[in-house]
Amino acid sequence: MKEALFRVTFPVDDELRDALSECLLEHGAEGLVSEPGALVVYGDESRASALEAAFALFQEMAALAVPEFVAESPKREPVDADYHRPWLERLRPVQLTERIVLCPRGKESLVKGADKVLFFEPQPSFGSGEHETTRMAARAIERLVLSREERARREVRLLDVGTGTGVLALVALMSGAGGAVGTDIDPISVAAARANAAANGLLDRLEVLLGTFPDAGEKFSLVVANIDRKTLISEAGSIGGQVASGGELLLTGFLLEDVADVEAPYLAQGFVRQELEEGVEFARLSLRRP
Repeated sequence: MKEALFRVTFPVDDELRDALSECLLEHGAEGLVSEPGALVVYGDESRASALEAAFALFQEMAALAVPEFVAESPKREPVDADYHRPWLERLRPVQLTERIVLCPRGKESLVKGADKVLFFEPQPSFGSGEHETTRMAARAIERLVLSREERARREVRLLDVGTGTGVLALVALMSGAGGAVGTDIDPISVAAARANAAANGLLDRLEVLLGTFPDAGEKFSLVVANIDRKTLISEAGSIGGQVASGGELLLTGFLLEDVADVEAPYLAQGFVRQELEEGVEFARLSLRRP
């Protein structure tokens, strides 16, 4: 008998969203869905109960730190095992960059006149091309790689921190980069990224690792991190430490109003801003290590 699955909705305002996200991930959430005024997690009975308990403690701490904080109860609802099917069916090819269309498997007939097509097996992991940060980072990666002469492109080694479905690393490889490493703390994402690399004939040039950073001590000519604001700030030393001298660092996943807070710890390491791209809600920073 299959174990019942639940959708648990945790109400949260924007100021506490990053903190709650970190709390839920630390207590076993394997993925979060951001909705207006809430974070949503899917899981079985034991996971739902553990996360609800963690949420209760989170609210107690929030009430101590924010006098006007008002506690709200999470909402638990039973769901089918294929709860993400409507999302999968809704996916369509996305013009990811100037040259590359990102196409979910099974939707090939919808691609018309694309220069290059990057195929992926849809999974509930970040990197379906729907979010503006994915598109901003992908366009920047393509431009940076293609701006080099062909021989120099093959010397590019990219690190994708929080690779999700591996899309950003694969964009670099399709643009001519010689190799890439993707890291993620979610085993489902690691498996998805490897499968997508294989589906595009790029598995021999992409290494996907379970964890936050590679252990080998390699410095990369291009590093991208499309992750949450809090991690970009708290792990700034480790993220910046992956970039080779003269290398480029692309940061996104944070809101427009958070640019200064995210950029500050990298400027303190000696990075120099190259570009700031402003999207509808989110921003992307391009920095260079001298």
